[in-house]
Amino acid sequence: MHSRSKRWLFVVIYGLVCSTNQMLWLTFAPITTPAAKFYHVSGNTIGLLAEIFPFAYFVFAIPFGKALDKNFKWALTAGAILNSVGALVRGISGSFGGIVAGQIMVAISQPLLLNAITRAAGEYLDEKDRPNGLAFCSAALFFGMLVSNVFGMVLHISEISNLLKIEAWVTLVLTVILIIAIFRIKPLYVSFAEEDIKGALTLIKSKSFLALLGIAAIGFGAFIAITTWLQSILSVRSISSNKSDLLLVVMVIMGTIGAGVLPAVVSTIFGRRRRSSVPSRKRCSGESISTRLGSLRLMRL
Repeated sequence: MHSRSKRWLFVVIYGLVCSTNQMLWLTFAPITTPAAKFYHVSGNTIGLLAEIFPFAYFVFAIPFGKALDKNFKWALTAGAILNSVGALVRGISGSFGGIVAGQIMVAISQPLLLNAITRAAGEYLDEKDRPNGLAFCSAALFFGMLVSNVFGMVLHISEISNLLKIEAWVTLVLTVILIIAIFRIKPLYVSFAEEDIKGALTLIKSKSFLALLGIAAIGFGAFIAITTWLQSILSVRSISSNKSDLLLVVMVIMGTIGAGVLPAVVSTIFGRRRRSSVPSRKRCSGESISTRLGSLRLMRL
């Protein structure tokens, strides 16, 4: 059995790989208009590079969640590799078609990576550490978004090729480290019992659960819509990209603080430091079917 520090190391590395996925997702969000001019395409086409993600999540979340339940290590490894390959394709290719291909790969890898958050914290951390582990992984997602927005603020559009290469190498290095950790650091618990379909159906019938999904759909959908289109919307009103990027950075920082602090606070207040044993399929059914579908609808408004 590995020490507590090594198991925390696994969770930290995993969270950082998840952050690269979010960084790759929103690479072009803060520079939508300049990127459209640079690649000689429309702003809506650049926006589609971000819209691919909620659509891919909606399609693949449940089957990939099932794959994580059946073989967590290999499914997570596949997601990390696909994420890094997509980043490399974006960095190596100089064409917009190559960027689209790489973006699709990264988008498909997202449910394999993000649906593992509960399992990573639940299997590798003690019960008292799990709220903090979940909080860290959630905050890591916002950290990746923050990095993409900061890059958009400080780098000129002519440096986009270098930006894509930097993101690709960072992703590749973290992926290699994660794969080593997956097969060298053993979890505290071998696995959770796999839930049958009846458990998921019972959950979906719960009115409070459905209400939670609705709230999540509105909040998360609005967040994706804002991060994707804010720069493009404000540019029409003669607001510079730097100012719109600053607004995005502030929004993401607030999200990072909330994600990193609130879970542990809520857990402490309500005394619910229970075993995080929700299987990946059940977790993703809520997030993918509700929040991701909601984001697709809101982005079309």
